[in-house]
Amino acid sequence: MTVGENSAEVRRHLVRAWREIKSRPALLPLSWFTHVDDSYNNLESRSRFGGTALPVTPRRADEWEFVTFGRVLGMLVGGAFGDAAGSIGRMPIEDLLSTFRSASPDGSEVIRDIASFAGLAGDVAAVPVDAAALDPALVPGLRTKNPGELGCLAASVPAALAGVFDSERDLFRRTRAVARALGDDDASAGVLAVALQTRLRDAGTDLNRFVRRALNLLDDGDADMRARLEALLDVAGTGFDLSLPEAMARLDGSESVPAVVARALLLAWRFSSADRAVMNAAAGTDRLTAVITGLLVGARDGAGAFPLLWRRRSEALPSLEARAEQLFRRFGPADGFIRQTVFGLRGEPTASRRFLGAVVGAMIGEELGRQVSSESLPEIVARFGDTDAGLLRPTEDEFMPDGMALLVVTLDARIRLDRALVSGQDPIGEMRATYELWASAEVPAPERAGWLGEHLPQRLARTGVPPLLAEGLAGNASGRPELLYTALPAGLWACSSRDVIAHARDAVGALGESGNGIAPAQALAVILSQTVVTGNYIRGLGHVIEANAEEFGPGREEMLRLMRAAESLAQRTIAPEQIASLGDGSTPESALAIAACAVEASEGRFDEALRIAVSHPGDRVITGALAGAIIGASFEGIDRLPHWVEALPDWAQLVFRIAEDVPVQLGDNPPDHIDWNRRYPLSSEVPAHTNMPAAAGSEQKSRSSQTHANAPEPSSASSPVREVTVTQPQPPIDAHERFLGSMLGGAMGDALGYAIEFSDIGMIRHHHGENGLAEPVLRDGVVQISDDTQMMLFTLEGLVRAHVARRVEPRDNDPIPEVQHAYQRWFHTQNQAWEVAGGPYARQLQRPDGWLITNWELFASRAPGSTCMSALANFAQTGVFATPQHRINNSKGCGGVMRAAPVAAWSNDPSEVFLVAVRTAALTHSHPSGFLSAGVLAVVVHQLIRDVPLREAVRLARELLTRWPEHEEQLRVLDRAVALAEQGPVPPEELKAELGEGWVGEEALAIGLYAVLATDNLRDALLLSVNHSGDSDSTGIVCGNIGGAVYGTRAIPPEWLQHLELREVIETVANDALAEFSPGPLTDPSWTQRYPAW
Repeated sequence: MTVGENSAEVRRHLVRAWREIKSRPALLPLSWFTHVDDSYNNLESRSRFGGTALPVTPRRADEWEFVTFGRVLGMLVGGAFGDAAGSIGRMPIEDLLSTFRSASPDGSEVIRDIASFAGLAGDVAAVPVDAAALDPALVPGLRTKNPGELGCLAASVPAALAGVFDSERDLFRRTRAVARALGDDDASAGVLAVALQTRLRDAGTDLNRFVRRALNLLDDGDADMRARLEALLDVAGTGFDLSLPEAMARLDGSESVPAVVARALLLAWRFSSADRAVMNAAAGTDRLTAVITGLLVGARDGAGAFPLLWRRRSEALPSLEARAEQLFRRFGPADGFIRQTVFGLRGEPTASRRFLGAVVGAMIGEELGRQVSSESLPEIVARFGDTDAGLLRPTEDEFMPDGMALLVVTLDARIRLDRALVSGQDPIGEMRATYELWASAEVPAPERAGWLGEHLPQRLARTGVPPLLAEGLAGNASGRPELLYTALPAGLWACSSRDVIAHARDAVGALGESGNGIAPAQALAVILSQTVVTGNYIRGLGHVIEANAEEFGPGREEMLRLMRAAESLAQRTIAPEQIASLGDGSTPESALAIAACAVEASEGRFDEALRIAVSHPGDRVITGALAGAIIGASFEGIDRLPHWVEALPDWAQLVFRIAEDVPVQLGDNPPDHIDWNRRYPLSSEVPAHTNMPAAAGSEQKSRSSQTHANAPEPSSASSPVREVTVTQPQPPIDAHERFLGSMLGGAMGDALGYAIEFSDIGMIRHHHGENGLAEPVLRDGVVQISDDTQMMLFTLEGLVRAHVARRVEPRDNDPIPEVQHAYQRWFHTQNQAWEVAGGPYARQLQRPDGWLITNWELFASRAPGSTCMSALANFAQTGVFATPQHRINNSKGCGGVMRAAPVAAWSNDPSEVFLVAVRTAALTHSHPSGFLSAGVLAVVVHQLIRDVPLREAVRLARELLTRWPEHEEQLRVLDRAVALAEQGPVPPEELKAELGEGWVGEEALAIGLYAVLATDNLRDALLLSVNHSGDSDSTGIVCGNIGGAVYGTRAIPPEWLQHLELREVIETVANDALAEFSPGPLTDPSWTQRYPAW
């Protein structure tokens, strides 16, 4: 396989995975396409330090992303929905909605013709923007489509698709050329094409502004379209205060093309709900208006904005999906990776300034630390006084410090690394070659050194950097804190903390570091990555404090201990003696901890952070530099740094010049011209005899190669290194372990709490001691689970079967029928005959099917909730699903939330996870707090298994919660839980007063979440979650679901787990779910017998 083929295969694998997981893109919300973009970029970033040469194709300015594909598909689906609704004829909206609920009407041939026009977008893209007429060869291709009543759509749809990234005027002129060839109203076609482009580009603008821009595009001869737009401008000027009939009355009600376009623009901008906009068009106007309205709102909101039942059953949608994919292949990215660094995040404008702020801040901090390095603490205090005036004194020092020289070399290596990556060469090899270049004692050849060859060698010769590089390349770790400078730019290549950690490991590893210096370097890279992206150093520091220790390399325990100690010490009044408790800055971990403490204690003030960072009896140079880098990257970056930057020595100009080039190379469109390539030449671009200066460079390379050649193979059983190794670091927790941990942790929490479920805290203390329950209670030799775990298992089984059904029949994207079926099977296990419990399902099956129900232990009755029992009995009688809209009771008991965690596996889209969890809970619990709590829990677990820190996961779940009506009660209790956790573990009496007893959904969620937030390990979290007066098994299962996803299965005490009832069943179903939801799920016949698809 060639390099190019390998890159193309990676892309195809991603797209296949996307299609296999979800089957039908028209059934997906728009957020899923954004997620695929993010996953694609993360996949690319993970390859950067994999040591393989993968080509990177810079994104063109006119290149579609996956989200553009989603909008284009949404546009076509919206047109189909408008066509279907318009073909029914005018009728009241509620009658239309009822029709779509009970049937799946498709439209006429209109949408098929529109799809055909869309397919001509590639030809239309070749039309010059200033063409007065089209190439005659193109005209027959359009005219054969016979636009007829479609009018301007034949021109506007392909033109908008071809010109998504054109200027509005160029698009308008090209569309007119196409429309004139068809004999259509060219002004109307141009306006509609620009409107579609606005939606496809997600260019948020109100109708008023859009109409004004459209009017500026019209010529003097476009009187008819101008009159319609001016009337529309009058309506838009009212801010939609007019009722819809009043607004429509002010527009022309004729069927002329300009009138139809004006009406569609009004409806598309007036309604935030896509299906409502189309329904109003179909109910009150004509079919063509409904079609155009659908195109506009679909391009804005994606296909997911239209009724799911209709999308699942519409016969028109598969061909529209195929057309959208064809267009994506034409206008999407070429084979190869799309680079995505912190400087290319959706046009993030300030990332470059923040990075430069980090570099300049490091220089200021380093120079300040050097100036006070020989002063006593009293002298430092006297020097600073109460103001920052004169904080940094001007100096004529020409000698570049070791740390800054190493930073220059590292930035040079990273720019060349990225050039190699873009060119399809070996990036790691190029980084090592650059380090070898500057490790030499001889002056490198100008062709190899690039622009730095005129400025760096003499400065470098006066430092200890060349021997440091030489020793590192030879595999000899130095352990010097200056190596942290090599990690400073490592955080720029990705936004995922896991990817940044991997990059930093390879960065310091290239220089032989393999000991305790790795974890601090990784932590610094994470801090700077998050700070550069967000401008918030608190978020950067928090990512390290909240991260799982297993994610970091050697030295993580001491690094995390010091970082947490630094967080607790951080206050404006901190004394030098307190700082000294973090070490003297002579090791990487202590230097980073002191810098972090200084930044947090400074409350965002640059001068205060540096004052604290150098006010200790240790290595003030490195701590000052690190603090300066972190605080310098915050807020507005370099634009916020104080005026005494001017006091930096002359060598600072060299550092700043190369730092300015980093965002240029790492942007979305890196330079590729001869001057830039000569500035940062690759080893492959230089003749062999100038590639390296002889002797020292060659000898260094030989020593490095020999070191690796003689290294023991990992599998060598006779290796003396292996023989003296007592323990090996555990591998990082992956998504599979987190999901399995969530299921087993939930069951463990349920089992702990089930033993004391109906006991108040006084009774618990009486039976189990003053601290309450300390270990599981054995009954009949096992730790028994309750109905909570039983229903969690049936929920997961229902989701697996729903996914199998979706693969068998791609239109089936709704898991609720399968989950309801699963609940009826559980209902059967609770002493209910199948013909009674199964309801409509029993009429299709003589006995319940599938593997799970064959486990006789599940037929044990473990205090099932009365609400669940009565709700399932109601369904068995009526066959009607309960929903958040169709409510069957007013219960907000915790029976909905305690079984919701498995929904985290259903989708990569957190908003879809929230919705599905809500709907599964609403099958039995109709109060908003009874089903919204389920949505929050599922999203929290969903994020955790994707390596998102817990507090960030809660933040996203909270945000999704606020989008739902009647969320206020759940939100209040959720916020109280987060606030209470700041105090750490509190007595059960206080827990009850603040969060309740857990009998209802919002309280069970709050107590379980609080227990994980207030502790630092799973054992303590589980015990805290059950030792209280109330519904201990439900709060325990929620805590275990969350804590298990945070800490993984390895955190569950093995002496507890060995006695857990149904452990094997839980592990089997969870692993089966992971197999089913992974790309390439099992397809053998026994799988569908195990999980039958309906």
